[in-house]
Amino acid sequence: MLDAVARLARRRSLIVAVSDFIGGGDWERSLLRLTPRHEVVALRVIDAADDELPDAGLIIVEDAETGEQLVVDSGDPLLRARIRAGAGERDARLDAGMSRAGVPLHRISTADDLADSLIEVVTRTHRRRA
Repeated sequence: MLDAVARLARRRSLIVAVSDFIGGGDWERSLLRLTPRHEVVALRVIDAADDELPDAGLIIVEDAETGEQLVVDSGDPLLRARIRAGAGERDARLDAGMSRAGVPLHRISTADDLADSLIEVVTRTHRRRA
């Protein structure tokens, strides 16, 4: 989508990228292509369930890409620590990538109202430019 915006946006624009920024994809390269010409901000939608495994005992997890399934003990403290560490590493990579691209990153919870969050981000961005 970011590449499509780069092709379509002819005049200088405010571009708000709304995503959970989980998974692959070369979003950093796309953002770097947008930032010289446009004002870009990122709005990361966060769901606590993405970063924390609930203690539900034995569960079946499935790889969304391969369909491979595993039975894991969600109460295993080592597994829970590895998941938290992986989420922390992902967040650090995201923060570093946004910094390299010069894109401010705003975080909102899935419990928050998206429209209110968008208004707040646009208002903050407008104030920063003024």
